[in-house]
Amino acid sequence: MLTSIITANTPRDINYTNKIDNKEVMRPMTDPEIRGIISDGIIAGTDSTANTISFIVYYLAHYPDVKKKMLNEIDRIFQDDKTRPITENDIHNLKRLSMAN
Repeated sequence: MLTSIITANTPRDINYTNKIDNKEVMRPMTDPEIRGIISDGIIAGTDSTANTISFIVYYLAHYPDVKKKMLNEIDRIFQDDKTRPITENDIHNLKRLSMAN
């Protein structure tokens, strides 16, 4: 993606053409424009993740019965060893986890 942004409207761009009369349209992007696009991508990704986590925490706070079921499921899967690494099998067995996706 970064290469596509940097090479846009330059002879290295696969869509580049010299036939457009408006040179302002065909100019390469400036460094601040490239930084802005990359920042937007990073912020958009983290913002949606933060919103999802906030919603899940809010939901669990308002529905303690659901929270209790979720915690019981975690206890059932991990039993007394809550420090072991999570396996793919654990993820498949955590049914309430898939409900949060």
